Amino acid sequence: MNNYSQVVDNQTKETIVVLRFHKGAGNFPSTLLDSTIIKSNNRGVIFLSGGLGGFGSNSNCKLDIVDSLAVYIKDKPSVKIVKDLNNTDYWIHSRSGNSRKGYNSQCMAVTNNSDIIPK
Repeated sequence: MNNYSQVVDNQTKETIVVLRFHKGAGNFPSTLLDSTIIKSNNRGVIFLSGGLGGFGSNSNCKLDIVDSLAVYIKDKPSVKIVKDLNNTDYWIHSRSGNSRKGYNSQCMAVTNNSDIIPK
C-alpha cells in the first residue's frame, strides 16, 4: 500500500488558507475542490491519497487532478503571500518504505514571514 500526501508548513505569524482548484473539462472553468486553513507555525495536509499504486513515486509533486493552488492570509486583505505554490520548485519530496510494505511519499512546501508583503 502506498500513501501520498501534500503538506504546507506555515512558518508565518499568520493563519493561511490554501485553496485547491480542479481542472475543468474542455472549456469549462476550474472549480474549487477544497480549502485548508493552517494556523501559524503549524502544518496542514492539503492532499492525501492511499492505496495500491497511486502517487508513490510522484517526485515532482505535481498532481494532474489539481489545476492550481491559491494561498491567502486569513482575515488580512491588506497583505498577500508572494510564494507561488503552483511552482514545483517550492516543494520538497521525501519517500520512505519499501516495495514489500509500501511507500510513504510526501511533498512539502514551506511558507515564511518573508513570503508576506503588502498588496
